[in-house]
Parts: sequence; structure tokens; C-alpha cells
Amino acid sequence: MSDNVWVGDMSDDVYEKRTAHRQALSYNYEKEIKIIREEAYKYNLDFDGVCKPNSNKTDNVLLNLYMSQRISADTIAIIDHFVSFIKSLKNELNDPLEIAQSNLLILSKYQKFIIPLLGANEYKYRYKLILLFTSRPNQYNMEFVGINNTPQYK
Repeated sequence: MSDNVWVGDMSDDVYEKRTAHRQALSYNYEKEIKIIREEAYKYNLDFDGVCKPNSNKTDNVLLNLYMSQRISADTIAIIDHFVSFIKSLKNELNDPLEIAQSNLLILSKYQKFIIPLLGANEYKYRYKLILLFTSRPNQYNMEFVGINNTPQYK
């Protein structure tokens, strides 16, 4: 009975972790969409190509980045909220072991928990994603610049 934790015995750790996660969400999202853009450049893909399976229907860039733990479920959930790619990806992927299918199911269900955290800032997340995939990269670093080499966001 001593292993049971009761509500009256709870500390502020859970609240503090949740608050830290919420505060880091925007920073992590920006960092991770840059990773996605780097992968897109590596494979010469546009944003649509990143959201669709590869030519032999066995792979997807976003899912690979998630499964290799280079991007989080938060970022995938936010992107799916904007473009709804998970449902079509589930139907198009050739996945005999259903590993990708199970990950996609988890990601689609996780979206319900992460999207309310965006709140009134949802447009900022959308804008950052659009801007990243419609601007050209600066040759010196992966910060993306717009017209006249002015930084668009950091």
C-alpha cells in the first residue's frame, strides 16, 4: 500500500513538467521543421513530397525522422493538423509488418492532446511552416531568408 500515490500526496512535478513542455513547444517545433527542410533538400523534395510516401510506397520522410527520434510526435501532430497527411499516408504506404501503420495510428490519436496547446498562436506555427518551405536557404547556415536576404524568422 505504500507504493500507491494519492492525489493529496502529489507534488508540483507533474504541473512543472507540463508547463515546461508547453513553453518549449514553439522552440522545438521551429528546430524540428528545420530538420525536415534539411531532409527535403537532401532528397530534393518539396513539402508535398515530404508528406507523401516515396516512389515505391515503402517509406516516408516525416515518419522516418519520427522513428529515428530526430523529430517529435508534437511536430508531426501539428503538421498533420494543417495538412491532414496521416490518413492518406496510412492508405498509400506498403507496410507488410504494419510498423508504420501502428506509428501513424498513435500519431493521429496524439493530435487531440497537442493541438489545444497551440491556442491563439496556431497561425504562427502555420506561418513558420509555410515560410520555411517557400523561402530559399541562406548559404552560410540553415536560417531561412526572404527577399533582400532579410531574416524571416529565427
